[in-house]
Amino acid sequence: MLAPLYEHPPYPDAVKWDYAGHESVDWMLNLLLNFFMLSFDGGRFALMPEFIASVGPAIVTPIIEMRRTGYQVTKIIILTFILGYLYQTMGGGIILPLWWTLHFWLTSHNVVPIPTNYSEATLAGYIAGYVTVSLAMVMYQNPVAIAIWQFFPAYVFVFQVLSLLSQRFLFKTSFNTPYQPFQTIHIFNLLWSAVSHAYTLIFVFKSPSPFSALKDVYLPDLSLSSNLYITLARNFCKWDYICIGLSTAFAGLWLLRGTKSRLYALVAFVLASLLLGVGAGLSCIWIMREIQVSKLCSKSTSVNERKQM
Repeated sequence: MLAPLYEHPPYPDAVKWDYAGHESVDWMLNLLLNFFMLSFDGGRFALMPEFIASVGPAIVTPIIEMRRTGYQVTKIIILTFILGYLYQTMGGGIILPLWWTLHFWLTSHNVVPIPTNYSEATLAGYIAGYVTVSLAMVMYQNPVAIAIWQFFPAYVFVFQVLSLLSQRFLFKTSFNTPYQPFQTIHIFNLLWSAVSHAYTLIFVFKSPSPFSALKDVYLPDLSLSSNLYITLARNFCKWDYICIGLSTAFAGLWLLRGTKSRLYALVAFVLASLLLGVGAGLSCIWIMREIQVSKLCSKSTSVNERKQM
């Protein structure tokens, strides 16, 4: 879908920055920079804040589930960095379905208890490394903010490591259980999605034709308009939004145990997505996942204690 951005000459307002002094690296980074500038379209594409909010659950849930299936911390941090790089260069809508397929194929359905220090480091890395720069990009929508945002995988990586080191040498963990930081992440994502979705709906209902505006915001346009570049960028974001939402929802439903739990989660996902945005719908599924895992681990701990007695 981005092929015409490679093949056609640059549009008149294209930004060209010297990032690393290496032609191929700078070319890719400038392509991403101009893609997001086109996607925001000077604030006229109302879905962008909601799209960025919906990416949040898709960013953080693989980090949580890798540790939950027994991956070592060093391996997870490296894989997180690689996964983030692939997000940026290929799109989450392409990478996430492939990643979850490989994850389910190569790992078991067993749950390994997660140390509290890791869950707290995940919260720190996510908030400082992704949320902060994402909010700055949505608020300012200028080349500098977008250029800074492009490196969020590295920021998540750095803040995770810093949090783990600070807990080891300076501070103790602030939470009592490993589930509290994860629930904090999911609740924050729900609220973030609700605010961004409200912004989208205000934009829609303030337009002269709300139904047409709603369709224009959420549904990919199969016919290219005269402004090829903006249409391509918007369509890419819309398809990415759909694929990220569906793949992350499917992964959460797959990991839940029991038909009833999955049915409740599916209903919550649909209702929350309609009312509060896809990010909120995804958060509902993963909140249920955390509650279920917490209960499973507490039961397992109780059984082990009885055996020791």
